[in-house]
Amino acid sequence: MTRKASALPPCPRCGGQLLPISLCDVCGSAAVLRGLEEIDRVVECPECHATSPAQVLCDGCQTRSLLADLPEADSTPPKCPSCATFLGPDDAACPTCGRSFRAAPAIPRRKERRSRRIRGDYDERQLRDILSIPGVNEALARVLLRQGYNAISKLKAAPEPELASIPEIGPAGARTLLRALATVPYVVPARRGDAFAEEEAECPLCACPTSLFASSCLDCGAFFDEEETDLETRERLAGEAPASLLSFYDLRLEDDPEDADLWYARGLLLESLGQDAGALESLERAKALSPGTRKVTVAITRLLSKTPPASGGSDRLRSMLHTMVEDVAFEQEMTAVQRSLGLEGPACPFCDEPVPPDARTCPACSMTLPSRTLPEAARPKVEEEQDLLASLLEDLRREARAPEPVAELEPSTPPTLDGMVQAFEESLSPEELEAAQRATLDWLMDELEESIGPEEAPSPAPPPHPSSSPAPASGLGARFHIPTSRGFLSRSRVQRRGFVNGAGSVNGRARVNGLVNGQGTGLVNGRGHVNGFVNGRGYVNGASVTLVRLPSPPRRTTFALVALGLVMGGLIGALLLVPSSVPSAPISIDGSFEDWTSVPSLDAATPSTNPRVGIARYALLSYRTSLFLFASTLAPTFEDPDGFDGVFFLLDADDDPWTGYSFAGVGADFVVEVYGNGTSRSAHLFEFPADAELNWSRRAPVTSLRAASGPGGVEVLLPLADLEPADPALLRAVVYADDFEGASSRGLGLLSTSAGAILLESRPLVTTVGPGPTEILEIRVRGLGLTPSDAWAVSSFRLRGTAGLTYDLSAESVSITRDQPEVAVRATVQVPGFFPGDTVSLEVLGANADRPVSVTGDAGRAYVIGPPPTKRIDGLFADWAGTSVPDADPEAVNNSNVDIVRSGAATDGTLAYFQVEVAGVLLEGRVPQRVARPVGPGGPGGPPGPSTPPPRRTGEDLLRMYVDMNGSDLQGADIEGILADVLVEVRGQAGAVTSTSLYTWSSGWRKVPGAPIVIAKNSTAIEGSILIAPGWNGTRVVFEATDWSGIRDVTEPIAVVYEPPTPLVPVVPITIAAPEFELAAAPLLGTAALVLLLRRRRARGSSGPREGT
Repeated sequence: MTRKASALPPCPRCGGQLLPISLCDVCGSAAVLRGLEEIDRVVECPECHATSPAQVLCDGCQTRSLLADLPEADSTPPKCPSCATFLGPDDAACPTCGRSFRAAPAIPRRKERRSRRIRGDYDERQLRDILSIPGVNEALARVLLRQGYNAISKLKAAPEPELASIPEIGPAGARTLLRALATVPYVVPARRGDAFAEEEAECPLCACPTSLFASSCLDCGAFFDEEETDLETRERLAGEAPASLLSFYDLRLEDDPEDADLWYARGLLLESLGQDAGALESLERAKALSPGTRKVTVAITRLLSKTPPASGGSDRLRSMLHTMVEDVAFEQEMTAVQRSLGLEGPACPFCDEPVPPDARTCPACSMTLPSRTLPEAARPKVEEEQDLLASLLEDLRREARAPEPVAELEPSTPPTLDGMVQAFEESLSPEELEAAQRATLDWLMDELEESIGPEEAPSPAPPPHPSSSPAPASGLGARFHIPTSRGFLSRSRVQRRGFVNGAGSVNGRARVNGLVNGQGTGLVNGRGHVNGFVNGRGYVNGASVTLVRLPSPPRRTTFALVALGLVMGGLIGALLLVPSSVPSAPISIDGSFEDWTSVPSLDAATPSTNPRVGIARYALLSYRTSLFLFASTLAPTFEDPDGFDGVFFLLDADDDPWTGYSFAGVGADFVVEVYGNGTSRSAHLFEFPADAELNWSRRAPVTSLRAASGPGGVEVLLPLADLEPADPALLRAVVYADDFEGASSRGLGLLSTSAGAILLESRPLVTTVGPGPTEILEIRVRGLGLTPSDAWAVSSFRLRGTAGLTYDLSAESVSITRDQPEVAVRATVQVPGFFPGDTVSLEVLGANADRPVSVTGDAGRAYVIGPPPTKRIDGLFADWAGTSVPDADPEAVNNSNVDIVRSGAATDGTLAYFQVEVAGVLLEGRVPQRVARPVGPGGPGGPPGPSTPPPRRTGEDLLRMYVDMNGSDLQGADIEGILADVLVEVRGQAGAVTSTSLYTWSSGWRKVPGAPIVIAKNSTAIEGSILIAPGWNGTRVVFEATDWSGIRDVTEPIAVVYEPPTPLVPVVPITIAAPEFELAAAPLLGTAALVLLLRRRRARGSSGPREGT
């Protein structure tokens, strides 16, 4: 008898879809038969064409059962499949065990819709977008976001008066902000026209369906943030707002007429438009599709209350209200009952028997109990109110601690007199500089005249004519700047035209509100006086002004004061005209890298498949209070035509690898991120907490940085004040570059404030050592960033070897110079006491030098005499020569570090062995940062805004081995054609293993705590072993290598090769070719023989009969 696949009932456990499968009893292969329309009780194996009983598999919970045991839709089987009780034709459930045989109703799945954003809300992604505007810090960005400017397009469209009305910005800040926005390229997301008008969304508060152009929610009334689209589409939809929204719901219902939520939203819209009849019809349709939805019933009763009594709606309204009251009362009673039951104590979820409060195993059924945690909904209301109050108080404290929004449009000039004078001089043209000098001399003369006190009171001057007014400012006054205590205030001394309410007297005698038009204190146009002469001639509008003649002081005093004034004028003129003695910074952040030629640079880096991110040179320079960073690539930097590239400087500020973010052997406390697509578009500094470990999401933004790029590289200016309280002498930095598509490169040398670095490259020489001395390892000592006068001593090499292994170095210390930048040191080992087939290893850990030392390369590993006859996990891989198979990929893998080239698996009945080799560096890992590919000119989009707190994100590479222990059963996860029931996972970064885990399949992967996993690796390959249970049959494995971003390589299923264990044979220790051992052998053997002889005589004497008894 055949059955239609479309007529199969849903899964009785989870309501999921049942799929027909073939599980062959002959060859053990399993396949999902998705293309069958009709299913017979027996199916044919696609592999060996043998027949076997048809089975079904749930797509949701992976439950498997025979097709013959599956009841027909709404039918009763002759006997219960669980307890074998005979059933009647009308029995809907087993009277013994209670199992139901009616098809469970399909579980409705909620339609996924995009959630709209409530007006005034913003996320970290939008904060980063606003922070990308030059000169905008975090405090000012949050002010703009709270005002609703959560996108660069909205700021560009905002008029200047609208921005100036914000108290924290002001008129001057608005002008500065618009000038900064003009330098930021931005493209509106590609959602235009019909695509924007037809996309469905929902309210985040009540889940009511809505459109992207609706301004508020029809159900709860929440106001939405305006979505970004082109201006033409926005204006067209705004002009037809109600009609467009009604057309939107009609079109959506044509595509899905069974969506009750759309009918409900359409009814609310018609109700708001006053069309009660159409609204009632839509709500009735929604109630028919979703009878249990209470909000639909409430909406219908609201409409019925508006109908006149003669229409007959009052009776129906009364009935519906009565039913709603009964339903609410019933729910309250059930809630009270469930709460009372919950107070009695926990119960076992498997047998429903009571268990002790702290029990982990049920005393009735012995099942392991899941961990019980108090759900959030069951928390006391008082505790929720306390948490809410605490969060509000924390927000208020944070707002109180928030600094005033001050934008940094350019780096601040050092607060020294020489620096201020030099900056002021450079900011003026020659004409302006001459006018400033004249104004300064006039001011000095005024001060001298006013310092002479009058001998008698002067007569009052006549009041000025009401129509008199000072001449309009010109020249320097054209750049008049209104100071403000809020908004954009530059830290630069150059842009401060005068001091606000400067110190001194008022009414033109000293400084009146700072400088007027930047020329002189109390001077208009550099000539007249404020509250004194007008236009410098003593006339007001052409009429003479009565002047008050002051009595002349003694001539000697006058001459002395004039001379003093001339001396002071000469000193001030010298300050203005003489160049500053403060030397300028040796590096200019301008995208031209000729000034880096004199700075020692490093050139050792890991290879990359993309030359645009293959690191060529990198350098660091510390100068006074600034840190300059530089990196260049093999191809032109930031010249990717399709996407963004990134350069990262990971800074270890305390030289402690155990604090901060763990990467390539350093503990990064800060990271400088620079992105570019043609030019550098974004440069920011982030900080890691001390316990960040591998979690990249723990970084927090510090500030934006000044950077520039060109085809020859990228350079960044980092103020050392942003790294406080770090000690520059302890600073270490690692350079990393990524194209965000799989290719990356990492600098092997460590940057520091002391120029140069030492790199130890270890290289194995042999794979087998003999009984005599054997050279096993070569250490190449390289000097990076050497200058002609450098001579670095490298000594006290630190190595770690197998216990009992003795080694010697060809040189205990070496000297590195410009003429000899590389020296090779070889390690020789001897293996006394080791047996043939044993494995010995020797690894380089470091050395002592006055420059940072880093280590790269593989350890020296070798077999004693020869390899063992069986598999052994030792990192040498000679025993895999005939077992591993090559991997062929239909498409190239972007990340060579996860590109599998060979793999293999074997077993001896007790242990399962596996081996994997990749094209690049195994478990190298990457910086887990993603920058979206641009759709046009613009800055990097950055990763999507995470929730608070952000989820844990690491840059580790993963190697997984899926094992199907028994190919004849149907238990396990479907992985590339096998049903895997064992999973081995290895994680790593920078070539080192960070964790290993073992999982088994039981309706899902479950971790086995403390499972023994033995592994060994070199830079490109890894091998390992695990214990296997008896009963393995037809075992196959699939290997998968993946990085954090999802780039992966998966092998075809590989059959596990059975290699029986080799019987043990007696082994003889190797002969020790050492003269000193031969000299000591004879005395040792003689002493041992003498001890044995004395013990034998003592034993013989004690065993004889005793005399005198």
